[in-house]
Amino acid sequence: MASRYDPAHGWRLDRIPGRNVEQIQDEDGSVRVVVPLMILLNGRWRGDSDVWLTRAEAEALHAELGRTLAGEQEKQQACEDAPAHSFAGRR
Repeated sequence: MASRYDPAHGWRLDRIPGRNVEQIQDEDGSVRVVVPLMILLNGRWRGDSDVWLTRAEAEALHAELGRTLAGEQEKQQACEDAPAHSFAGRR
């Protein structure tokens, strides 16, 4: 269940205006999708960061966003369909 949106209170991540999502090739040759974000607390900027996704993670997110925007409310088996996380510092 989504919480009530109040941009003036709490932590929030927003897209950075003027910065595009990019595809970057890692040293090992794998492609990463980078989403630039700004971090806000109580409506005030606190810093910038990036979300780094594998191609499979970006494709899964794209599909889920498409279903959501199309109004499909059925719960997907997200845990089974989602690619495994690889928590490694990818910069």
